[in-house]
This record gives sequence, structure tokens and C-alpha cells, in this order.
Amino acid sequence: MGVALIIIILICAFWPAIVRLLQRFMARRAEDMVRRMAGMPSRKEEKRRRRQQQQQQRQNGSRRHGSPGDPGDGVRAMKEYAEDVAFTEIREFSSDEVIAEEETGKNRRVYREEQVSDAEYVEIKTSSRK
Repeated sequence: MGVALIIIILICAFWPAIVRLLQRFMARRAEDMVRRMAGMPSRKEEKRRRRQQQQQQRQNGSRRHGSPGDPGDGVRAMKEYAEDVAFTEIREFSSDEVIAEEETGKNRRVYREEQVSDAEYVEIKTSSRK
């Protein structure tokens, strides 16, 4: 009887902490379920991938011969992410003018809407990317 009473007292004393733990657990489960339904990886998979990427970055960083401020780093990044496009002048505009009058006829509002219907550009392609 004494052991049951002690257990009940402990549960009552730690009830707020127990509720918080249960809420966090259910929130994590709900998030994983929503991620699964959306086709996204679960939190565990993301954590594992992040760890693998960090290990690969550490390994690649130790193999590199050069300082971190190497000017070649910026050039490599630009080649990797940049798209070369040469834009020319805009070809056509379309303009609409809407005149709205209030019921009293005192105030007139003029709305002008301009929209570009076409822009011409030339994509610059390189022979091969490394």
C-alpha cells in the first residue's frame, strides 16, 4: 500500500513534466506523419543525411591544397551556379486605362496598367561543364 501511495505522489508531483514529454512526443509523431504524407524524409533521415554531408565536407576540406580565401573558389562557385544570359531591350508593352467614377460623379479615378508582353533574350551556352 505504501509503494502505491509513493508512486501516486510522484506522478502527481511530476505531472506537468510528464504532460510536456507526451506533447513533444505526439508533436514529433505528427510531424513525421505529415512529412511522410508530403513525400519528405523524416527528421531522422534528414539528421543522418546532414551528418553524412558534414563528414564529406570535412574529408573534402582536408584534401584541398589552398587557403580558404582562394580566389579560385569564387570562380568555381560562379561556374557551378550561374546561368549566362544576355538580355536585350523589351519588345512590347500593353497599356490599359480604366476610368472609374463614384456614384456621386464628383471624383474620378484613373488606373493605368502597363504590362510587358514579351522580352527577348539569348542564352549563352558553354561547350561543357566540369
